[in-house]
Amino acid sequence: MKKISLFFILFGLLTIVSCSSDDGTPTNEVNPTPNVVEWIPKQIIVEAINYQLDYPHAQGCPNDYIRIVNNNSAILFEHEQGTCAITETEQAWNRNGNQISLTLFDTNITGTVVTENNTEMIIQVSVNQISGLITLLYPEVADYIGLLANTNVKIILLKK
Repeated sequence: MKKISLFFILFGLLTIVSCSSDDGTPTNEVNPTPNVVEWIPKQIIVEAINYQLDYPHAQGCPNDYIRIVNNNSAILFEHEQGTCAITETEQAWNRNGNQISLTLFDTNITGTVVTENNTEMIIQVSVNQISGLITLLYPEVADYIGLLANTNVKIILLKK
């Protein structure tokens, strides 16, 4: 459950913070989210070390997903391991263009949608914004989180 919560925290962060290309040439088309859209969490990538963390969907259950409504609210649908029972959790969510913001565990998070098309959305966020949340959910990495300061994390979502 901690890994699932971390994924959504990172997802929120990545939807708020952006990073631009060094050459100024756009590399990905970003289209605004329609009124209601559902996204399935796939991965979190720590860019500095190219570390990929797959989202821990409950084995044998449908994939968890996030329903975003009117770019100002979201509902997380999580399937419980073993029973596949669904838990719905409302999330604070605000999107203005490519900028996304949300609040998790009293932490305000902002990120940037760097890619969005008919199949996936990639959100980028600074590790600095979420380091406290990462150490809260993953205490085993607390001693190493400082090494990732000023790096970016990407959250990859697939359209449901």
